[in-house]
Amino acid sequence: MRTGEQIKERAFCLLNYTDQNGRVDNTLYADVAARALALINQIYAELWYARCPCGFKELGSLSEEICLPERVINDCMAFGVAMLMAQSVGDADNQSMMADLYNQRRAALVHICRRRDVMPRAL
Repeated sequence: MRTGEQIKERAFCLLNYTDQNGRVDNTLYADVAARALALINQIYAELWYARCPCGFKELGSLSEEICLPERVINDCMAFGVAMLMAQSVGDADNQSMMADLYNQRRAALVHICRRRDVMPRAL
């Protein structure tokens, strides 16, 4: 999953905004699909700045590649986009669940595993 379109599709599936065949229902949620690029760019920027202090360039279209590590894209980004989609529709249950999942996964991505030795030493 490397493009904005793939993130949009996964977010719709996570929210169960699909038809009876499991395909994304763009007609019923056309207003959300139209705002998908802005929502994806919002989460993209947040995840970018969590890893790098500068140099962010937002997506111009959904077909563009996302320049984040694979783990960030696959494990975290779709949940953040789904959270914003559910919020824009007014789907409070899905928004709450996706917010919890996104925050847990985002926290795991920026967690530093190294420990610094800060114990005082004798001179």
